[in-house]
Amino acid sequence: MLSKDSQTEEYDPIVPLQLTGNKTPIFFVHPGVGEVLIFVNLAKYFQNERPFYALRARGFEPGHPFFTTMDEMVSCYAAAVKRTQPKGPYAIA
Repeated sequence: MLSKDSQTEEYDPIVPLQLTGNKTPIFFVHPGVGEVLIFVNLAKYFQNERPFYALRARGFEPGHPFFTTMDEMVSCYAAAVKRTQPKGPYAIA
């Protein structure tokens, strides 16, 4: 999605890696580097069982600054998880 005042895509931390299954979706938070590619193979083990999402850090794309505080990051991630799955229970790893 493009922001109204620029051609920069809006940041969304949710990276859907596997969308099949009826069990509670699982959300994996990135390791220290912030990238989620390490979860690609793991997501395959959840096929037809539960949706698998990863949370990717902000700052990899031009125009998206890195988070400056842990609170900012947590608030952003919590809102993104709730947009993706409005009601709990939540499985976050």
